[in-house]
Amino acid sequence: MSTQLLALAAGYFLCSAAAEEQVLPKAKIDECNAIYTQLKLSFTDVATLDEFMALLESDRAAVNQQGYAGYVSWVEDNPELVAELRAEAQLKLLSFNF
Repeated sequence: MSTQLLALAAGYFLCSAAAEEQVLPKAKIDECNAIYTQLKLSFTDVATLDEFMALLESDRAAVNQQGYAGYVSWVEDNPELVAELRAEAQLKLLSFNF
């Protein structure tokens, strides 16, 4: 499991926890959307966000679905790790001003 995947998952879980607690400013929403998209892309053959954005809309939709399916499978295959990352996100949210 790559360090990048873990960092993206941790970032996504932090964004998710923050969004459950407060309305996020537009800049944070954009940042969190980019993290989530990059997380999903890590389960596809598309290497970068720029490459993803250059695809036709129908191709982006297919890649997005593939990435989401990969993410869901990863979550199901790693329940202890996911629980740990989510718990860490909650602690960070309490400790830092998101």
